[in-house]
Amino acid sequence: MKICFVGPANSAHIVKWSSWFRKAGHEVYIISFIRARVSGAHVYYINTDASADGSDLSKIKYLLAGKRIKAIIDKIRPDIVNVHYATSYGAAIA
Repeated sequence: MKICFVGPANSAHIVKWSSWFRKAGHEVYIISFIRARVSGAHVYYINTDASADGSDLSKIKYLLAGKRIKAIIDKIRPDIVNVHYATSYGAAIA
């Protein structure tokens, strides 16, 4: 099964879940606004030039990444997509 996590690749939750699913024999993909490596997972990094601690106005850049996220999901064709953080990643693909 192909599983795609959409969220920060350095998140302890995403790293832990990715590891578990990979060890169970699944293909794991991560789409992230944070550049990081996750053992055994295919990580797609999207540079938004926005910062989590930046101004609210600068975070609009997250929303502009939606088309890129959807294009990657269309390319991967995962069986399951799990999105973390409704205010950034979730809003971007809504």
